Amino acid sequence: MHHRESYGSPRRMVNTVGDDLVQKLLRAFPRPFLTIMVLAILVDQLSKTVMVRLLSLGESIPVLGDFFRLTLILNPGGVFGTKLGGQNFYTFISILAIGVTLWFFFKTRANGKTFRIGLCLVLGGAVGNSIDRFRFGE
Repeated sequence: MHHRESYGSPRRMVNTVGDDLVQKLLRAFPRPFLTIMVLAILVDQLSKTVMVRLLSLGESIPVLGDFFRLTLILNPGGVFGTKLGGQNFYTFISILAIGVTLWFFFKTRANGKTFRIGLCLVLGGAVGNSIDRFRFGE
């Protein structure tokens, strides 16, 4: 007869595994950095929503005169409107960019706080763009 550790019900075993995974992720991705990334995602999504509601496509508003203007445009392709592949290609590239940025984040030593904050902002923007691809198809 084999002896097994009992975790209680199968549901409790799943919760324990899930809880362990969440705890490992929180230890690997400290809350201050996670907060910065989530705030960047929220600002990204909120600013895009506000612009779409305030402006028509192609409309521009001056912020600092002609030096800095906000203009509503859509970018269905990649960076600077490049069209190197279909929508699945850009979705793949977005996910790959998030993965590479996360890799850099976890490989950066604890003394690289400024660098890690920058990576959190990049992650927030990359996740925001991925959300747009899934929500709007562009």
